[in-house]
Amino acid sequence: MDMCFSNFLVSQNWMGVLKCLILFERSLSLREFVDYLEMSPAGVRDILRRLKEFNVIKEKREKNKCFYELHLNEVDKAFLKNVINKQSIQHIKQRVPEFSSRVSAAYSWNDESIKLINYARNSASSSS
Repeated sequence: MDMCFSNFLVSQNWMGVLKCLILFERSLSLREFVDYLEMSPAGVRDILRRLKEFNVIKEKREKNKCFYELHLNEVDKAFLKNVINKQSIQHIKQRVPEFSSRVSAAYSWNDESIKLINYARNSASSSS
């Protein structure tokens, strides 16, 4: 992946769109992105347009609907999955203090949540 693409991955909204495509492993419509990410259609459309410019996704039309899917090789998909996993774990760790006034109990919950996420991802990847 080139440097320009890596630079924009930092944005939460961009990452949300990519996360949907990675986790669902199928084509998604604009409406599905809007529903999952709770963003405006214009905001999602702008992100999708930029992802198309970077040749990260491709658009396909079926009747009057557009669907978007990843257009990456396996190496880049693996890299993106790794970035998403790290970002998800980091996000959980940052939110821990919000969940509990007892930080040690919250970190225990945090560790269990991370283990559960990793277990679910490993199970999903081994079954496919």
